[in-house]
Amino acid sequence: MSVVAVPSAAPRATAAAPSTGATPLAADVRVGRWWVRGVVAVLAGVVALNVWVIRLAASGGGVNAEPDYYRKAVAWDAEQAAAVASAALGWHATAAVAARTGDHTVLRLTLVDAEGTPVRDAAISVTARWNGDATEALTGAAVAHDGIWSVALPLTRAGLHEVRITAVRGGDRFGQLLKLDVPVR
Repeated sequence: MSVVAVPSAAPRATAAAPSTGATPLAADVRVGRWWVRGVVAVLAGVVALNVWVIRLAASGGGVNAEPDYYRKAVAWDAEQAAAVASAALGWHATAAVAARTGDHTVLRLTLVDAEGTPVRDAAISVTARWNGDATEALTGAAVAHDGIWSVALPLTRAGLHEVRITAVRGGDRFGQLLKLDVPVR
C-alpha cells in the first residue's frame, strides 16, 4: 500500500480590515434596534390615528338620525297615503336662497299647481335641517308676495340642507322634500 501525502490546509494570509471598533455582532444589534423603533413608531401612529378618529366621532354634529323615528315608522301607512294624495294634486315647489342677512337666511319659495299657476292662498310651513346635524330642525311660516313665498330661518351653516315644505289649502295638503345648498357667506 502506498501512502499519499495530502498538503495541509494552512491559514491564508488576509489583509487586515480597518478597525471601526464595532464587531459584526454589534452592527447586527444596531440594525435590529431600528426595526424595533420602526415597529413601535408605526404602532404609535395607528394608536394616535384611532384616538383622533374616536374624538372626531364623539364630537358634536356627528349625529344624523331622523327625529322621532318610531312615531314615523308606526304612521308609515298614513304617511304613504298622504304622499299619494299630495302627488295627486300635481303641485310642485322650488326653493332658493334669496339673501343671507345677519344670522338669518331668507329662502324664496314658489309653489305652482298642476297647470303651472302659482298657488296663492295656501298656508306654507318650512322645516330645514343641515345634513351635517339632523337633530337641529328650524321651522318657519312662509309669507306670500305676488305668488312668491319667503321665509327667514336662522340657517347659520353653509352646505347641503334638507328642506321640507308643507302647504295646506282648504282640504288639500301638499308636502315636498327638497335639497338646498346654502352658500358660504
